[in-house]
Amino acid sequence: MVDVLFPGRKFSNIVTLRAMKAEKRLSDMRLVQRGNRLPILPVSDREWRHILKMAGEV
Repeated sequence: MVDVLFPGRKFSNIVTLRAMKAEKRLSDMRLVQRGNRLPILPVSDREWRHILKMAGEV
C-alpha cells in the first residue's frame, strides 16, 4: 500500500481535459494527444505555467 499526500492546494477554476485539448499552446503535451491514457505523464515547465494561467492561478 502507498500513502499519497496532497501537499498543494486546489485550483480556483477547474481545468478540464477538454479545455486543455482546445488550447493550441498545449497541443504538443502528451496528455492531450490521441492514444495516451491518463496515468502519470511528464509535463514541461511551459505547459505547467499555461495550465496555471488557465486555472486563474497566475
